[in-house]
Amino acid sequence: MRVNLVNRPPDAFNCEADVYFDAMLLSENVETACREAIIAYIENLPFNGEYTNMALVDCLQAIDGVRIVELRGSETMVSGEGTPTKINARYTPASGYFKAGNIKLNMTPYK
Repeated sequence: MRVNLVNRPPDAFNCEADVYFDAMLLSENVETACREAIIAYIENLPFNGEYTNMALVDCLQAIDGVRIVELRGSETMVSGEGTPTKINARYTPASGYFKAGNIKLNMTPYK
């Protein structure tokens, strides 16, 4: 049996989401919690684990004060490649794991 060991830097994970939050809370606090939840989700996937857009939205909606999350898009870039890959619903990173890239959160008070 042959084994081919491949060691690559992590795939970069980028996303954009609209987050509607309780207007009684500070936008900065909710945004920080959302950013931390995204990073925790992608960094705690098992090696070669499958990322899903739905699970990311579920993580964000579990945050206190978050009312609605609309994921505008997510993409990944394999280290050494110049073109990002759009994630439609699910994706398994080529390197086996992710690192946080550009995370854009559009914070809107929910009225």
